[in-house]
Amino acid sequence: MGISVHVYETVDEYVLRNKHNVSDKLEVNEAALALLDIWITPDDKLMVVCNCENFFDRPDVSRSISCFQKNNIHKYLKGDEKLVKYDDVEFDPKTENIQFFKKRLRKAPIFFKVGRFWGDKPRKSMKIDWSKKFFNIKLNRIEFILFDPKTISINLKPRRKEEGYKIDSKGNIGKKISKNDTGIPKNRG
Repeated sequence: MGISVHVYETVDEYVLRNKHNVSDKLEVNEAALALLDIWITPDDKLMVVCNCENFFDRPDVSRSISCFQKNNIHKYLKGDEKLVKYDDVEFDPKTENIQFFKKRLRKAPIFFKVGRFWGDKPRKSMKIDWSKKFFNIKLNRIEFILFDPKTISINLKPRRKEEGYKIDSKGNIGKKISKNDTGIPKNRG
């Protein structure tokens, strides 16, 4: 059997369908490996790079979807492959395809049929959340989760730094900074 592609509507749907494999402490699927990169060859084959070093020592390059280790992918790259970026992958609910490098008002040059969609189908094409993509070793499938813009807050305007106070990454104002403070701790001894 070949590698199938499954798409989930949300992370909650992913956890619901994989609850027998999901650890409460880790909040990830133990049987799934994180996908680091996806490369597309000139003959429209996917080269999937998994975050592992124990599996896929000798990948079958003749298949349409083949898996590679993070440390041996460079042995198989010839130089004419295209790296898939985070905004180059979409799910089309009408045709149930994962589309790569989609152009506006044109058919995507490279697409793969989705084996199963879990959740409520969206009405229009949606992007894939690039931070949540997995390869399930146990079931031999690639798992994508749709991008939900409501769950991620994007700061379009950077906040102005308040004079005399430290601001952490969450925007909380911390202790007051003196004029002599350079931010480097002083040796006390």
